[in-house]
Amino acid sequence: MDVNLSELLNSLPMDDSSPGTEGWAQEQLRGILADLAQRPAPTGSLHRLWTVSELSVQIALAYAALWVRDWFANAEASKRRHMETNLRMALKTFHRLGYMRGAMTKLGQAAGNLPGILPAQVAETLDRLHFEAPPMHYPLIREVVRNEFGKDPEELFLSFEKEAFAAASLGQVHRARVKSGEAVAVKIQYPGIARTIDADFRNLAALMLPLRLGKDWEAAKAQFE
Repeated sequence: MDVNLSELLNSLPMDDSSPGTEGWAQEQLRGILADLAQRPAPTGSLHRLWTVSELSVQIALAYAALWVRDWFANAEASKRRHMETNLRMALKTFHRLGYMRGAMTKLGQAAGNLPGILPAQVAETLDRLHFEAPPMHYPLIREVVRNEFGKDPEELFLSFEKEAFAAASLGQVHRARVKSGEAVAVKIQYPGIARTIDADFRNLAALMLPLRLGKDWEAAKAQFE
């Protein structure tokens, strides 16, 4: 299932009082999760930096446009547009951070715990990364197991459920039974997840370079390391 995020967002109800708004958001999240299940996390530093930069620009432009439009809108129209923009940006952010996985998904989870700072629609949507982190499709996970052990999960275990029953920022969990018959939970890291974390730290280190000019650089460097 190849999901076009722009098409999903363009179907947003225009009235936040509409009873279908919550159902619409759930439908869009299901589509986003289906899309992310097929996408391995990008591992290159430049790719990940570009993804974050692109998202930042989109958010900045969206709220700049909202600010301008508010000049010519009444209170009711302004409220509706704020809700619309918050929800669109929340879903875009959920999609991008879910796609990047690893440290960036954890960042989104942390942002979901800030309802008093972020708009409600944004905080509530990102909070879903705690319990609706997108699992990857089984063929991607089977490849990880095969690379680690030289065998498919069906050969290693007496039984192995292909559908994950839980997923997080670094991996997902499958129910299985070992050859002795004992039931176990098997947590499998996403493909390339260690490289994604290394890439994010390299990008952060590069972004910190201007701090060399400050008097607190040594302390900041020590904390980073």
